[in-house]
Amino acid sequence: VKNKIYIRLTILGFYLGGALLGGFMFDYFDFTTFYFVPAILLVILYYDLSRLAVHKVTRVFSKTN
Repeated sequence: VKNKIYIRLTILGFYLGGALLGGFMFDYFDFTTFYFVPAILLVILYYDLSRLAVHKVTRVFSKTN
């Protein structure tokens, strides 16, 4: 039960923090702010996929040895 509460509070905290950060960024960068979110998501996606690719490659080479 404590883990569920912790996870939900963490999600809520990041949600509110992102809203505040987005508001401040919108005041500073105007509509250019909307380019930051997809850029950050693409970096995260690339990071996740690159780790998956490295794992697959190491698994292939470990089977051949």
